[in-house]
Amino acid sequence: MRSRQLHNVSEDRVTLSRRNKRSKTSLNGHIPIDLLIEIFLKLPVKSIATCRSVSKFWTYVLGRQDFTELFLTKSSSRPQLLFACANDNGYFFFSSNQPQNLDENSSPIAAYPLTHVPKSRDLGPPINGLVSLRGERILKGRIRPVDVSIIYNPSTGESLTLPKTNMNRKKIYTVTSFLGYDPIEKQYKVLSMNMSYEKHPKCEGYQVLTLGTGKLSWRMIKCCLNYQHPLKNSEICINGVLYYLAMVNGSSWPTRAVVCFDIRSEMFNFMEVYRELSYTTTLINYNNGKLGMLMGQEAHKTISGICRSFELWVLEDTVKHEWSKHVYLLPPLWKDAVANTRLYFAGMIGTSEIVLFRPDEPLCVFYYNIDRNTIKRVGIRGLEAFKYFRIFLNHVENVKLF
Repeated sequence: MRSRQLHNVSEDRVTLSRRNKRSKTSLNGHIPIDLLIEIFLKLPVKSIATCRSVSKFWTYVLGRQDFTELFLTKSSSRPQLLFACANDNGYFFFSSNQPQNLDENSSPIAAYPLTHVPKSRDLGPPINGLVSLRGERILKGRIRPVDVSIIYNPSTGESLTLPKTNMNRKKIYTVTSFLGYDPIEKQYKVLSMNMSYEKHPKCEGYQVLTLGTGKLSWRMIKCCLNYQHPLKNSEICINGVLYYLAMVNGSSWPTRAVVCFDIRSEMFNFMEVYRELSYTTTLINYNNGKLGMLMGQEAHKTISGICRSFELWVLEDTVKHEWSKHVYLLPPLWKDAVANTRLYFAGMIGTSEIVLFRPDEPLCVFYYNIDRNTIKRVGIRGLEAFKYFRIFLNHVENVKLF
């Protein structure tokens, strides 16, 4: 019996030795890193966060750039819906599988709880699974909590508190921050704008902070554009360019415009649009790579049953600012399905499914298929305790640490 046990142990050692020889990297007799990465990739994202505390070696493996990129690629192949529900205690995050091939008998969406950020507001859309928001934190050397920008991972609950921006202490400001990502340099940056309201709204300072570079610090940058102020919750980042809506001074009254900020060069520009943007204008990522704009009828501030058509504008040439325009007449069923519900655009899945939601009723979402000209109301389970929510499409899980 003892000889058989020794034989088995010997075989195990030989197997481990062979794996070490096949592996490109191993440390001090540990399981080869490439094999560990294969194992970790099969774990859910919350387990990854737990595994970081097991040992320094596991922390090292799970913090490697090749692992975080592989995990993000794997997660991108099965995008999710991210729900951000808000109340007096901050944001509560939920997720669910993104519905595919909706039909008349589609089952309700089951929303599963993720994490909670207390005392938070001004939530931005996810960028590779990370979000920016404002919240209260106690900084080093302070007794009372201060209002700061936070980078947060809804899937793991991990967060990064950013330092306060540089500003004139004699003036009263509000701060608007947008998170962006440059896929070429693989860098995350935060664009922050200080707004003063002495006489008229005015942006008085533009600052940028680069994540993952050691000590976090804000840098002042110049903006040659003349506009009043950015619109919160309007931003979207596509292929290294951050787009957002802003109010600009028109000939007779302020109008809406699209501002673009190149993450790598840190340069601003206006995106020319050959029509006045309505209140319902929503920037979207069209077909995973193009800037798109969804709009309801110009006279309406929200989407409701009396709306008769949608417009979809797609930016075809980023240099010449050439857009294609598509108008979709809504089916007769639209009025009955939506009635007096006031809806907002959540975005677009692929090139055919427009998703709409009602922020003050987290019980359902609406899917409008532009190819089949059909509208479907899909219920949501798990958010009944909340009275306000936002929904984000194509959410991916990220395990990156800064």
